[in-house]
Amino acid sequence: MKNILSPKTVPVLISAVFLVLIWVNTHSATIPPLGAVGPEFEEQRLSLSKIAPQRPTHNYAFSAFLAAPSMDTNDDNDDLYFVGTRLMIYQLLHDPATRTNNSYPFVVLVTEDVVPSKRERLQKDGAIVLAVEKLSLEWAGTRKAWKDVLTKLRLFELYQYDKVLFLDSDTLITRRMDGIFDDSAAQLQQNKGNHSPEKAPEDEGPQPATYLFAGNAGSGGFDHVYPPPKGNNLNAGCMVFRPARDLFEYYLRLAQLKDRFPGRTPEQSLWSYAHRRDGNMPWTQLHYDWNVNWATWNDSLHGIASLHSKFWELDHDPKLRDFALSIKWKMEGYWEGVDAAKSAS
Repeated sequence: MKNILSPKTVPVLISAVFLVLIWVNTHSATIPPLGAVGPEFEEQRLSLSKIAPQRPTHNYAFSAFLAAPSMDTNDDNDDLYFVGTRLMIYQLLHDPATRTNNSYPFVVLVTEDVVPSKRERLQKDGAIVLAVEKLSLEWAGTRKAWKDVLTKLRLFELYQYDKVLFLDSDTLITRRMDGIFDDSAAQLQQNKGNHSPEKAPEDEGPQPATYLFAGNAGSGGFDHVYPPPKGNNLNAGCMVFRPARDLFEYYLRLAQLKDRFPGRTPEQSLWSYAHRRDGNMPWTQLHYDWNVNWATWNDSLHGIASLHSKFWELDHDPKLRDFALSIKWKMEGYWEGVDAAKSAS
């Protein structure tokens, strides 16, 4: 019997498999995402097969932040936050069920100690990868974790964008996120202009006259209700902001002031202080259907667009775990097909 897997036929077969994957990916666009409910999802379902424009309709961007893991790994895929970042890139740029239909770019800020192989993989995945220098604080000493998370402040140096959505790398997407930029909370705000020492301490320097900082409060635990109650405590895992030099410099001044804000989660604590609800620049509350932490499968059934949940720590919720793993396998299959087709060409 003739061997059909000859050197000449292998590239053809690989290309054929890749074309089938592309066809399935495209035509699966008529299937709503898991957890989709309500008429708004029907409208999205009908529009999923439309081809996205080549240029963004607005100067907006998705973003993530990646630092090197605290312990060295033998394989890039052992860094679960790296894998989580790849999942978000795939979902927001490539997955027909959740990808942007406005061609918004995905920017990943990486610290200088993130290895080149990870940077190259993120670029191949379609992200704009920007290496940034870590921020250092004299009073913080040599604590690596502090330097890493405070370097997230450099997101506010993305001056080329009018609005940026930041998501922590342990986030799962269930439906398109484009509409978050139009949320009533994600609009430019005016500083309240109270110059009292309590609202504008002199050692903090001038506050920006305008700002945009929208986020969500934490849900409190896996047993949270829907809709979640509004809270005052900011969760920095999902936020929409306008990058601005005066705001970035204001944050830097705050960061240099020891004991001005609690340090357990330094970047979140800094933002919570800068945008405290009783201050001049209070953070605004995004609609609760955009994001939730302490996520459960029930949250997806309610149609929440992004679930702040580590895909590798979901044994407590088998349905959510299976959903997360299905996204991971789908991403891996997609890129295996793309990479194989490129190698065969």
